[in-house]
Amino acid sequence: METISTFVLGALSGLFLIGIIYAFIGVLKITQSVHLLKDEVKKLNIIRDEDHRFFDERFTVIINDAEKTASELFADTCRLRDELAEEVNKAHQYIDSRLDKSIQTISNRMDALFVKKDVQQQLNS
Repeated sequence: METISTFVLGALSGLFLIGIIYAFIGVLKITQSVHLLKDEVKKLNIIRDEDHRFFDERFTVIINDAEKTASELFADTCRLRDELAEEVNKAHQYIDSRLDKSIQTISNRMDALFVKKDVQQQLNS
């Protein structure tokens, strides 16, 4: 009976040793997986940071381009407004001079009519 108990005890010791080795290998594999996952997370964080920088730079470029375009459009609008104001001023001056000339001509003709009427009245008297 002692042989069987020694055999069972040896078999259990062997199984226990195999279980410990199997558990040790499992822990090593899990540790290795954890390290690989940490490396992947670091790579993903780096990629995320690069993407953020890229999009921040693109956004900045787009905003700067929009501001530049808006500035140019505003400057063009101001320039066109000033040109239009100048043209309106010229037209106003031209119309004003033409009206002055017309008023002067009408005034001269009316004066001539009154003088002619006065001369005729003096001749008739």
